[in-house]
Amino acid sequence: MFEIYKKHIAKMESRISKIEASPDPTKLLSNKLRYELERDKMLEEIHAFEGGQLIGHSVCGIGARLFVAMGAHYIHPSITADSVFSPYARQLLDIGVKLGFPERGCERTILPIAAIADKQMPPPSFTVATTDSCDWMAHECEAIARMVGCPSYTIDTSPIHDEKGLNYITDQMYEMVDYLHKKVPGLRSFADSEEDLAVLQERYGKMFGHIREVYKFMMHVPSPLPNGETFRIPWLDRLPKNGLDKSETYFRMFRDEVGERVVKKIEGVPGERLRIMLAVSGPFYSDLLKYLEKRQIAMVVVYNGLVPSYVGVAPSMFDKNVFGRKLSPMEVEARRQQDISWGSMGEIWAEHGVRLCQAFQCDAILYLLQSGCTPTLGTWKLLAEKAEKELGIPTLAYDGRMMISDEYDEKKLHDLVDIFFEMKS
Repeated sequence: MFEIYKKHIAKMESRISKIEASPDPTKLLSNKLRYELERDKMLEEIHAFEGGQLIGHSVCGIGARLFVAMGAHYIHPSITADSVFSPYARQLLDIGVKLGFPERGCERTILPIAAIADKQMPPPSFTVATTDSCDWMAHECEAIARMVGCPSYTIDTSPIHDEKGLNYITDQMYEMVDYLHKKVPGLRSFADSEEDLAVLQERYGKMFGHIREVYKFMMHVPSPLPNGETFRIPWLDRLPKNGLDKSETYFRMFRDEVGERVVKKIEGVPGERLRIMLAVSGPFYSDLLKYLEKRQIAMVVVYNGLVPSYVGVAPSMFDKNVFGRKLSPMEVEARRQQDISWGSMGEIWAEHGVRLCQAFQCDAILYLLQSGCTPTLGTWKLLAEKAEKELGIPTLAYDGRMMISDEYDEKKLHDLVDIFFEMKS
């Protein structure tokens, strides 16, 4: 049981030991803490399951604070797929297909379902789905709940991120916590959890501030981080429940190290000649980021749904007085549903992408179109056209798969990159 988890834990242990034995002066020392947090999170999830503790699955990010305040552990199944399951994608996708899911669907939503069925991932005591990202991710949590037979609640987010939309989401969230408290034995009521939630929000807000400072440092020319480190700039959705002290230390140390690289004018990509934004999908099985570095192309920001709020080109749940007043702890969590640029109008996705390109002084956009990703396939042209019109920035779109390497043609992608960026330069 949980063999893939255990292999990933062993991988983290190996990385930690390597840093302890012989730290690489060219890499961030805070990586050691990052790997420890990754290991601790996965061990915590296994122990929670073995100890009969409550586990909530959700893709909406609120579980990081709300579930924990109510006495449960939180697992984000899709982010777990990104970091843990991608090396086993074909194995797990085949299981998903046998369960009746499409072979060419969104891999990062099908893989966690298959992993739970194969006893590779702790199953939930309850799930919360949301439309803040896409239908695939909402249906993922619903499908997991049906498969394991646990309670589930779906939040319908508003397409416009105004106060009326906030109230619409907040009302559903109050209904959601009442429903789960009644259906899940041992889950604390929200009335008993609200003070703890406010404390967690305060602590998470400070870590969020450190990440926003890192993104400010990333706007410097040249970029202070190599492409791989930029791709891995962390979110706050996958921290161990009992490891917030270490988490706070990590984010503070990470911020300080990146800032020091800016002061020392260390080039993340030596000889940087072009700066690009990578949109949405990750090249998990390719050497694309290293290949771009060889071409002296710095990938300075990854555009996915949350990044505009982290960077500051869009409001965040941790920003004060967004609507001219202090929000309640539940309203702050409802704001998290409005932070993501996917679960709204396509025009918002395009606008936030253009703002990112401006902030990071990007010369081009590399848009990896994941097969089965309906938001990506449906909105990428809006961003490409807006960036071309307003900034004169071209977009290279490449259709492929995010974790399945069967159809990957490395030479074809390299040739496209060469031709595109030679024309740009």
